[in-house]
Amino acid sequence: PPSPQAVLRKLVNNGCALQAQNQQSSMSLSTTRPKRASAAQTNEKISKSLIDEADQKATHEPTSKAQPRSKQSIATPQRPSSMTTELPCKRALVDEWWAVVRTSPSPWGCHTGRRLSAHESDMLSRVKEHGPFPSERAAIERARELRSSDASFEDWADEYYGARPPPYDSSKGENYDDDEIVMISIESAEMRQRLAAAEVEAVAKKQPPVSQPAARCGFVGLDKTLKATFDGGLFVRHPTPKVLGGRPSPPSAFPGKGLHGFLGCIERLSNLAHTVAAYCADPDAGARYTLVKSPSVVFKKFLWMPPMGCGRGGPKAPVAASLVDTLTTDLTDPTDGRKLLTAQNLASAVSQATTHLFINAFNDAEALANAICCCGALEVAVFTECRITTQVVEALANKGDSLKGLHIDMCPCDFGQPNEPSHQVWVKFFRSATELIWFDAGFQEGAMVPANAWAIVPKSVHVLGASVSRPRFGLERLPNDQVQAICARAKQLPKLKWLMVQPDARGSSSVTV
Repeated sequence: PPSPQAVLRKLVNNGCALQAQNQQSSMSLSTTRPKRASAAQTNEKISKSLIDEADQKATHEPTSKAQPRSKQSIATPQRPSSMTTELPCKRALVDEWWAVVRTSPSPWGCHTGRRLSAHESDMLSRVKEHGPFPSERAAIERARELRSSDASFEDWADEYYGARPPPYDSSKGENYDDDEIVMISIESAEMRQRLAAAEVEAVAKKQPPVSQPAARCGFVGLDKTLKATFDGGLFVRHPTPKVLGGRPSPPSAFPGKGLHGFLGCIERLSNLAHTVAAYCADPDAGARYTLVKSPSVVFKKFLWMPPMGCGRGGPKAPVAASLVDTLTTDLTDPTDGRKLLTAQNLASAVSQATTHLFINAFNDAEALANAICCCGALEVAVFTECRITTQVVEALANKGDSLKGLHIDMCPCDFGQPNEPSHQVWVKFFRSATELIWFDAGFQEGAMVPANAWAIVPKSVHVLGASVSRPRFGLERLPNDQVQAICARAKQLPKLKWLMVQPDARGSSSVTV
């Protein structure tokens, strides 16, 4: 038998729907629009009070045996004993809700007679989230507040929608002077997960699998036979653990399309990290990449391809217990690009079992250093756009006995001016990392590894890289003393397979040995 809340809610909603239909029919028959906003608001208050009263009574109501459905049981429903504590309310099944406002260009107004392309429509659209809220009811209340405060719903929405829950569509007002359409809806984490899974399934049916040529044993470098691929469902199939505080979002929520969009950028960084991990685990597996030219960008992008089964979620990838991976879209808010990773969540995720650390866009250097210290025998660390300080390098140096791979990509740093004493922490790092196989240092706006540190790079290194870049301006040049030190040391590395120093626009190293 249904719970009393469900029965009352159904009766109230049916009454609201019937009243809304009567109002619409009366509107169509009359020449002037009657103002029934006050009646709708009154009805809304009554529905809330009925539901609240039912919820309050249900919590103090004694349990009783289930009765067969009849007119009497519907009029005075009895609460089943099996639902006394487990399901007090359907809304309690969902933890978090959001009120979402989507604005897109309308086909009228200033756009009358124009046919916007998909790119133009995306550029003129925007999404704003409000929340999270602890219940569906709270999200509905917020959605109604947003509707009342938006000029697109003025003078007609209260009468049109009454007490109905979202979605609210401004195009129903038939104001053909509006340049935009505003859609207000509510979403839960479960709904977003289902939407993301549906998108991935639809894309998988249209996109045939791409077969890559076999890799040569131990080869590291550019492989022109590789095909640039994009897997839009990668992060939906392999979501982020809840301990990191992420939330799923459908691929269509992020800006850009395909390999050159935001989703493609994060996938490229994820493939890079897993390539480093796979090579450090087994150098015979090799490490290959191809070069991709992006629109309106001078420099080509390095697109690393992990060996078969070594990518995110693959059977040969690092096991979940040993991996903390924030290179995922689940930790980015698609509406404004805000990063969702916090110092507290990062500290909760790492443990003595952590051997692989992949961190993206994290500016709390102190929290990053503490996370490194909390790891066990750290083997591979990949940092992209993370703030690096002497404290972080000190923490890495303390893990030097087990560290095999360190890749730093587009990371800002606070080391002061070049050749200051703080830079000498890299000397300590190289002296401790005696088993280092992969080292690539790519910084923003400054070369942070001094020449005397490059001179003692461990002889175990197979992959060596160094670059300096400025956001929005491309690559700069390394100081001459550092370039000379790198070249001199590269000649002394017996196992070196790949050297990339300040790559040019074609993706080639500016110096060769």
